[in-house]
Amino acid sequence: ASETLNSFFKTNWSFFNRESQGKIINTISKELITIGDTIGQILFQIALIFKLIVFLTIPILLNPKITIISFIFISFLAIPFLFLTKKNYQLGKIKILTANLTNGKIIEIIQAAKIIIGHGLQTKAIKSYITAFDNHMVPSIKSQTISSIPSGLFPPLGILSVILAIGLTLEKN
Repeated sequence: ASETLNSFFKTNWSFFNRESQGKIINTISKELITIGDTIGQILFQIALIFKLIVFLTIPILLNPKITIISFIFISFLAIPFLFLTKKNYQLGKIKILTANLTNGKIIEIIQAAKIIIGHGLQTKAIKSYITAFDNHMVPSIKSQTISSIPSGLFPPLGILSVILAIGLTLEKN
């Protein structure tokens, strides 16, 4: 985003006179949001679906009884995630607030671009945006970390289920 602002400030004066502020603001906001959210979410969801299929299919095929027992056990392990969900909800509210402040900062900068360029305040404007963005990153990273915990548990729990199923199958034979 700071590179975008640098390019923005190097634009000719005629660009600001030719294009409406609304178009500039909407374009920049839309592009930043679209790039950041879309790619990450699509890839995350695809990976999560494949993990779920693999880690559920193998134990069910090897030993359905143990798989059911494992699911019951895992259900008890899921209780702490209820508390994490509440924390993530609070972080989500903070993320919305900081995202609004970050977007507000970029809008202020775009609206005052002529003044900022005219007075040579580009560095100060960029730093103020980076500060707002950094303040947004902290709750965003915490929230994304909490959100990724369940998917991070799929591999070890799947492996545990396979080991238990193989162990009990060998015990029967």
